[in-house]
Amino acid sequence: MQAHSVCLPIIDLLKELPEDALRAIFWEVFTDFEDSALDDEERNDLRLANDDWEKGETIEWNALR
Repeated sequence: MQAHSVCLPIIDLLKELPEDALRAIFWEVFTDFEDSALDDEERNDLRLANDDWEKGETIEWNALR
């Protein structure tokens, strides 16, 4: 039996979506829910990320396109 493949232009599809849709997809794919308290390392990572955001040192969605 011969294998067949289908090429889906998923990247092109994602590039055409509005930012709110991209955020929703990102949230569903890359986030994991847990209800445990943050440990010290996680708190520090969050603080550093907030510092970067306040300085404007983040990647814009359009830069990913």
